[in-house]
Amino acid sequence: MKLQFKEQQFQVDAVNAIVDCFQGQEKGGGHFTLERSKQLMQKAKQAAAGVNTLQFTEEVDENIGYRNKLLKITDSQLLQNIQKVQQQNDIRESEVLEKPKVQKKEKMKKV
Repeated sequence: MKLQFKEQQFQVDAVNAIVDCFQGQEKGGGHFTLERSKQLMQKAKQAAAGVNTLQFTEEVDENIGYRNKLLKITDSQLLQNIQKVQQQNDIRESEVLEKPKVQKKEKMKKV
């Protein structure tokens, strides 16, 4: 059985609306590489031992691409973009930007 997909306008419109919410955000390309796998394994061992953990975390997050790129646009600009999309689609405008509450990571105690 061969799957076939149709491009439907409501799907294209929904994708464009989301993209428009982030107007002004610089584009970034995440990449995955195994070129430095020996180096990463060594750093992972160091991180597990409590050495250079911040450096390792930054390298994994930023260079390998295990997380989304940080937003460079301001909260105010993001809210304006969202409101513009809401206006274009006859949706009640948000008055404030709602953000999820972030739980702080508990510090692990060594026993």
